[in-house]
Amino acid sequence: MREPIVADAIVARPLASSDINERYLSWFRDEEVVRFLESRNLSRADVITFMETGRDVWRFMDAICLRDSGLHIGNVK
Repeated sequence: MREPIVADAIVARPLASSDINERYLSWFRDEEVVRFLESRNLSRADVITFMETGRDVWRFMDAICLRDSGLHIGNVK
């Protein structure tokens, strides 16, 4: 696994199954968040399967976190 990328205010690190919590899943129930996405109302199992299979397709799938608090605020792939 590669090292996190650290910037002034954020850290990008590999997305982990432990990141897939209720707060994360609530993003996929938010109409504004999913407006341009195909994915909606995902279960934890759906996201973990997508994450594991996606690593075979994309070069990376990272969690974007606030550097000071570690709060997970988004993803990038």
